[in-house]
Amino acid sequence: MATRTRRPAPLEQPLTFTRADPEELARFDPATKICSMNCGPHRDDPRTPAERKLLCPECWPNARANLTDTAR
Repeated sequence: MATRTRRPAPLEQPLTFTRADPEELARFDPATKICSMNCGPHRDDPRTPAERKLLCPECWPNARANLTDTAR
């Protein structure tokens, strides 16, 4: 009967989070995007909610945030 040899567990790779350009983040208005996934941050994610919205490809543009009040 052949004996099984155990494979070593794969090494865990640390998560890397893409960071936004600080100047672009300063110009970004979080109200211009709506989260479509309701995903929260990872516990090790150092980014702010605004930074995550800026970088998220799943967030939708918020057309209402770009409207001006024309009723006046």
